[in-house]
Amino acid sequence: MFVAPVSSDMEIVFCEKCSDNVRVVWLDAGSLLDKSVIGFADEREYFAQHILPIISKI
Repeated sequence: MFVAPVSSDMEIVFCEKCSDNVRVVWLDAGSLLDKSVIGFADEREYFAQHILPIISKI
């Protein structure tokens, strides 16, 4: 999983063919703490402690 703040008008283009299943999902940052979005409590805790503070400063 990769989390990054992006503008609402950003376009993503994959330049290489990839056999992996890649899925891009746009979420509001607060959704990272929602049990229905992120099923693992330790992952939600990680986002709360490490990711959201960084995103909130941008």
